[in-house]
Amino acid sequence: MLAVSQRTLLPVLLQAKELKTFPERLRSETELILRSFGIAEPRIKTEIKAMGEWVFAKTDSRQVLGSMNDFASMLKYQFNPDASLCEESRFLARTPCSPISGNSPQQETIETFAGNSRPCLILLKS
Repeated sequence: MLAVSQRTLLPVLLQAKELKTFPERLRSETELILRSFGIAEPRIKTEIKAMGEWVFAKTDSRQVLGSMNDFASMLKYQFNPDASLCEESRFLARTPCSPISGNSPQQETIETFAGNSRPCLILLKS
């Protein structure tokens, strides 16, 4: 399963398992990725806490959907079965994306967390 932040296009890969454990698995994987980017612990804790409430709905953002499709296509050709999902997510996060002015989701995420912005919104694709 692929989850993507609406604001930064940060991709987070997860195993498709039980829906009831999905929120906790997404929080855990997101925390690992943010920590690997060097995001400050207080900012990570704020983000993970903000991810405590869930609503599943379709997105109407063509930019997010297009980016999700691009990431999914990249994985078809680049997926490394020996890598962890966190490593694969970090690989995708280095991809320049036109909806965020050619920045990579990693760069956009680091810049977002360096500022005083509100938490990011995560959207899904299975």
